[in-house]
Amino acid sequence: MTRSDQPTRHLVSFLGMAAFYAVMVLAGIYSVPANGTLAATSPAAGAALLWVLTCRNRTCARVAVVASGLLTVAVVTLAGLGLAAALLIAVAGIVQVAVVAVVVLRPDFELPYRRTNLPRVVVAIVAGSLAGTAVAAAGLPLSGIDLSPLELLAWWGRQAVGLGTVGFVGVFLWSEHRAGRSVAREVLALHRSPVTGRLQLIGAAFVSYGALAINEDAFVFLALPPAIWIASRYSPVISALHVLGVSGLAIGLTATGHSALAEKTNTPAATVLSLQVFLLTLLLTVLTTAVLSAQRARLLHELRERDQERAERLELFGRTTAAMSDGLAVYDEDGTLVLANEVATLTLATTDLGTCPAEAGEVPWPTDGRRCLPTRMPLAEALELGRVSADVTAHTRGEHRQDVVFAVTAASLRASESWSGRRRVLVVFRDVTDERAHREALTDFAARAAHDLRSPVAAARSWIGFTQHQVLAGDELDRDDIAESLQGTGQALDRMLELVSGLLDQATATEGRLRRTDTDLAEPDGPLHRARALQAPDAVLTLGDLPHVEADPELLVQLFGNLLGNAVKYAQPGHVPRVHVEGGHDGERAQLRVTDNGLGVPEDQRDVVFDRLSRAHRDLGVAGSGLGLSICRTIVERHGGTIRCEAADPTAGLTGTGGPGTTFVLDLPASADRAVSPAPAPRREPAADTTRVRGTLGSGPSTT
Repeated sequence: MTRSDQPTRHLVSFLGMAAFYAVMVLAGIYSVPANGTLAATSPAAGAALLWVLTCRNRTCARVAVVASGLLTVAVVTLAGLGLAAALLIAVAGIVQVAVVAVVVLRPDFELPYRRTNLPRVVVAIVAGSLAGTAVAAAGLPLSGIDLSPLELLAWWGRQAVGLGTVGFVGVFLWSEHRAGRSVAREVLALHRSPVTGRLQLIGAAFVSYGALAINEDAFVFLALPPAIWIASRYSPVISALHVLGVSGLAIGLTATGHSALAEKTNTPAATVLSLQVFLLTLLLTVLTTAVLSAQRARLLHELRERDQERAERLELFGRTTAAMSDGLAVYDEDGTLVLANEVATLTLATTDLGTCPAEAGEVPWPTDGRRCLPTRMPLAEALELGRVSADVTAHTRGEHRQDVVFAVTAASLRASESWSGRRRVLVVFRDVTDERAHREALTDFAARAAHDLRSPVAAARSWIGFTQHQVLAGDELDRDDIAESLQGTGQALDRMLELVSGLLDQATATEGRLRRTDTDLAEPDGPLHRARALQAPDAVLTLGDLPHVEADPELLVQLFGNLLGNAVKYAQPGHVPRVHVEGGHDGERAQLRVTDNGLGVPEDQRDVVFDRLSRAHRDLGVAGSGLGLSICRTIVERHGGTIRCEAADPTAGLTGTGGPGTTFVLDLPASADRAVSPAPAPRREPAADTTRVRGTLGSGPSTT
């Protein structure tokens, strides 16, 4: 609908409500019981309220109030009740509707009205009908009409019945319609329900209607239990329709004298009051039951949604904790294990982290129902302080006990006290043995690196200080002294630069991103030949059969560069440095053997030679940072492999070409196709190998 159509739609709606109000005025006039002067109900009061509460704004509500008064005067006058009575009824109706609207809509004035607050509705009906009755009581004597107190009470009752049945029941049906629960939809839903449900509804309605037709006062209120049952079992819309049907039938039967309430022995006022008591009782009980039933249904729906959400959260929590790499456990205040994820269960079963004092080192905790706080967990501290974090050293079980370090965080679960009555502690622990060892190694490495860096810095500072002293003292400068000082400073700075470069290479090998590819080690431009060209151009490199590996080519260049560089640095004096590389497959792994003819590594140092800043031949004065082999181990381990140092392999063919030599055995992942590159064809060896000329050796016809 376009904006231009909205004013027309609002006008049509307004005129429709005006016509409905006029009809309700006539219905009230003709609902007077036989021989009576007062109507049993005033549906016009409810129609006016419905008109006001369904308006979209305050302006519409004000116009509706004025229009209802004018229509009352016109219809009542035309009905022959006189202008004075018409004016009095109109004024009382305007006051009554205004009071009800103010009570209902305060403190948050909101139109159209869309919320049903039953206590406020009851207060509004009572207050509004009392206000209208007070205006009528004050004006009736001026119109020449005298009403007894009982008749005035009946006047109040008819206004209250009209406000409740037509007004608030109508507003309720209208708001339900706007919320998508229209009468047509609810009736259609009822039609789709099981046949037994429909038959039960029809039977209950028949009992309610039949009780009104029985010409005995005692049976009239039998119409209430079926109506209450319908309100508790069916939707509020169906209940409201049933209330309107029973009320209309009761008013019609009473007006025509066919109701037990319209007995001839009753006075007209007593008949009207009896009918009003019945209608108000019906209205309040059914509406209360319907509201409570709707609230119960809503609460049950919310409860089901919460249960489903809670179940989903528990499932998500269970899956999350099961996927955690950290152990998670919940302990009761007496040490009872309440909950544990898979990691925690495995950890508690293989270590003594969660054992009682008497069980430590023997069996997993708990075993025999005893209650005690695990000795190695800070549960008592968490219960007292709320949260505790600490490193805890535990021991593995079995014959070969090992120390295991856990980072443990324990937090008291205060919320558990409200629903379980017991304090509980959440414990999260993680195995940090390797992490702490790595941290200690880094600390040791930093200390040793600082020590090694301090020596060249001190040497350079000493040489510079020597020359500075000569200059400041005014001594005659000797060119040889200056040259010696500069040479010493340069050597110290070279040493420091070499160490810093080694540290940088170590960091790159440790933290750089792995780019694994299928790598042929025997290719002319492969990692071995590139490493030789960069680090050991004067080494003779011979290759045997070599497997393809799945590794980062750049890190392989760094790996073999350090091994070949060591072969050159620690070559036997007077001999050409030679290196032979060969390998093969061992399952899905590639095994490489790198053998040189150098000075060799003493047997007692073959394990520690891979440590940072460790050097096997410090006393020879060979320049080096002590990081080369440590970098090699880091690269190999990042590929999931190992490296070890052994005595030279005699099958490499280097025996007698230099020193005792060394063999480094490397384990790397083989490529998927496990291809093996054959050894290159042998070439003629150089005529002499008694001298080392850097940059020329290794380029003869026998090298690869």
